[in-house]
Amino acid sequence: LSVLLARIGEAGMTALVECHDETDVQKALAAGAPVIGVNSRDLETLAVDLDVPRRLLPLLHPRALAVAESGIRTRADVEELSGCGADACLVGSVLLEAADPGAKLRELGGRT
Repeated sequence: LSVLLARIGEAGMTALVECHDETDVQKALAAGAPVIGVNSRDLETLAVDLDVPRRLLPLLHPRALAVAESGIRTRADVEELSGCGADACLVGSVLLEAADPGAKLRELGGRT
């Protein structure tokens, strides 16, 4: 992973390393990942568990930019995950499902 991160940096890009458990987080931090995403969605079962980022986000600071991924549906979710250490949130399904994606994005960003 550290070699891959170095090559990505040499190309002028920044990688987002995705994690779903403590072992993943330790590997990402040991490799020097500058941006780490914590995915609430288990990619094997597709189940969403917001306890995953609640547990893992505090492990990332101050060593990496922390991104909460998946399962974020409300402004309250954004605020809670921010309080756990998320610097950013990755959202998708909630915008695709919204009748007005722009309004939903403004809501999530606290600009309603």
